[in-house]
Amino acid sequence: MIPRTVALVVLVLVASVTGAVTLADQNTVETPEDDRDPSSDTPTTTPAPSVDRAPEPSGEVLGLTTADSDEAFRAYLDRAQRVAGGYDRVTFDRGAPTRMTATPMETASAGASVSLGAQAASADGGDAAGGAGGGAPSRRVGGTNVQVVGVDEPDVVKTVGDRFYVQRLGREVGTGGTSVVAATPPAEARVTAALDRSGRMLVGEDRVVVLPNRRTVRRPVEPEPRPGGGGPVGAVEGAVDSVMVSEADRAAERAAAARRLTGYDVTDPDAPAEAWAREVRGRVVSARLTDGQVLLVVANDLPRAGDSCRVRPLADVTVPCTDVRHPTEPVPTDVTYSVLSIDAASGELTQRTTFVGSRESTVYVSPDAVYATYTTSERRAALRTEYLLESDVVPERVKERLRTVQGYDLSPRAEEEEVEATVRGWIGTLAPSERRDVDEQLREGYREYLREHRRDATTTHVARFPVDDLEDATTGSVPGIVLNQFSFDVHEGHLRVATTVGERLPGVESANDVYTLDATSLEREGSVTGMSEGQRVYGVRFVGDRGYVVTFRQVDPLHVLDLSDPANPTEEGFVKLPGYSSYLHPLGDGRVMGIGEEDGRVKAVVFDVSDPADPSVAESRVLDARWSAVSRTHHAFTYDARHGVAFLPTPDGGYVLSTDDLSTEKRVDIEAPRRARYVGDHLFVFGATEAAVLDETDWSRVTTVDLTATPVPPEPTPTATPTAVPTPDPPTGTPSETPTRTATGTGTATATPPTATASPTPTPTPTRTRTARPAGTPTPSPTTSS
Repeated sequence: MIPRTVALVVLVLVASVTGAVTLADQNTVETPEDDRDPSSDTPTTTPAPSVDRAPEPSGEVLGLTTADSDEAFRAYLDRAQRVAGGYDRVTFDRGAPTRMTATPMETASAGASVSLGAQAASADGGDAAGGAGGGAPSRRVGGTNVQVVGVDEPDVVKTVGDRFYVQRLGREVGTGGTSVVAATPPAEARVTAALDRSGRMLVGEDRVVVLPNRRTVRRPVEPEPRPGGGGPVGAVEGAVDSVMVSEADRAAERAAAARRLTGYDVTDPDAPAEAWAREVRGRVVSARLTDGQVLLVVANDLPRAGDSCRVRPLADVTVPCTDVRHPTEPVPTDVTYSVLSIDAASGELTQRTTFVGSRESTVYVSPDAVYATYTTSERRAALRTEYLLESDVVPERVKERLRTVQGYDLSPRAEEEEVEATVRGWIGTLAPSERRDVDEQLREGYREYLREHRRDATTTHVARFPVDDLEDATTGSVPGIVLNQFSFDVHEGHLRVATTVGERLPGVESANDVYTLDATSLEREGSVTGMSEGQRVYGVRFVGDRGYVVTFRQVDPLHVLDLSDPANPTEEGFVKLPGYSSYLHPLGDGRVMGIGEEDGRVKAVVFDVSDPADPSVAESRVLDARWSAVSRTHHAFTYDARHGVAFLPTPDGGYVLSTDDLSTEKRVDIEAPRRARYVGDHLFVFGATEAAVLDETDWSRVTTVDLTATPVPPEPTPTATPTAVPTPDPPTGTPSETPTRTATGTGTATATPPTATASPTPTPTPTRTRTARPAGTPTPSPTTSS
């Protein structure tokens, strides 16, 4: 029988070595990084610290392979399940605290770690022609705020020429629809057509692609926008179906329609016609549209015992298990992912690849490749055993026994029990006073061991699938865990990745790193490590040769990185302030805007990063709102550089803030504001059932569009009228060129979207058009509403 003292020592050792996360969290004492008061409202600027230059992690890269038979594939899954039992499954809250954000922000999407797109600093669109309520249509029309130029992301409001396709949510799955709003002239905006499909949309040349309804997905990765009101959003009135069907049949039809990926021909945007449809059998994790191809990432459950060994991402696409890729070594696996390339014009499947992963995977899409991640954590038994083998406290005879245990073919749990028995037997031979000394040495030694090896504890593996050949995969890895798609960026042939390392290791402070890799081979090139110990990444944005990383625990440091030399990236400086920013948007002219939270309320801040070694807070404001959809998706954010304003939806209305001083230019009184789009010198603010149209020169409401109204098709015109060109919103620092128009044989002008290439540094903000206020006119109040 083991003495109680010995049992206590063993318990303490096992708890500390195997990771008693709950106890460690309860006893964690948060201390500021330095002697400054983190609760101070005064932002403090600090020069770049001496960052942690820990030894480079081993960086083992797991390649991808396939099984030569169904039996071999199932055997791999069995091994993976055994291995998973010994992993510390790190659960990383990839979003804001739940008091403000119910689900993690998958921002930047349409192409980012799950969706990409972009809003330019040059939001002016290169065309000064305003769209005031009459005359020719404006050529300046805002589009989806995306992360990557040239990669469209799915959203609930999409721009087609001078038309807006707007999702209407219904109370039940498959209800609702899509309204087509003619936006020019803005003062006469109206609904001109409608679709009976409701879902997030992608836009390509003459095509609108409606995704399956996300509320049919059990566990979506990208958040579905919430309906704003308590009742149904409303449906467009139409002809009554003369065929009487049962409610069950209607529900079944709605559910089937909700699973469809549908392409519409919008050559005539006021008469959209279904061009093709495909039934999706899995969960849509991510979708992008680039170069005429829809890139769809679909998750399916693993084949169950007794079922045929196959995966069905689409109703008419079956992938045999021998075509499903898996890592060369078993890792925790609970899902398969299929990357599907579908021609946006015809709906034809042109390429596919399928691989195993976990539900925590992140997807990022660049114009030429899809990047997908899977995360592995070191096994508890392995961590403990490696520490004991390296410890000077443990005698050689005990280490020899541990090496013997390592050589056995044991499950993680069985290995853990054998190691525990070995340690218990050794400690039981010690005198009581020696046991206490050994206990203290082992605990302190293990804490230091974990700190030194925190970059080996959890690894994010990255697989790259070229858009032009999805089967030609390459793999790489970085230490730690990523936040979301904004943790990734490709620039001039280099992939930049931001991670948090050591998250929730017992007794160990986390740290934050940025790694640079070759974007094609995924070989690691350089790193900046050790930022903000004890904190984790809350927001990331890469702009050209600059990187901006927000970490948080009690204060919100913004770290500014110089990434111009990928082999030797450096942290130039950082600035601290209360609260945190979960979304960063470059404004140009050396400024970055952050949206986040302070004390449970929405916070907006403008950082001056013109001097990267001395960043500062130019403006900061806490709004009288407890939540904004920007914390869920970057698509909810709109920046109009011409008028120097940013739009944020909140439950208390839509805020239009000046990006100069963060004053409220307008608070739009509308039910459940969701998105905003500019048209010339007007701003459309879309809510649950209506859209408010504002004149940006004086912020008056010129009209309100009822999104549930019966469509009124436009009057036919005998002569061709130029169609407005949507201004894509590329990341700041990406110059926008003036769109060109090519005459077609029919005499109708065809709009050609501008092309843009990322610039290494933010471009100056365009000249802003403002209406001077008469002397003595007060500045608009933050509570001004329409």
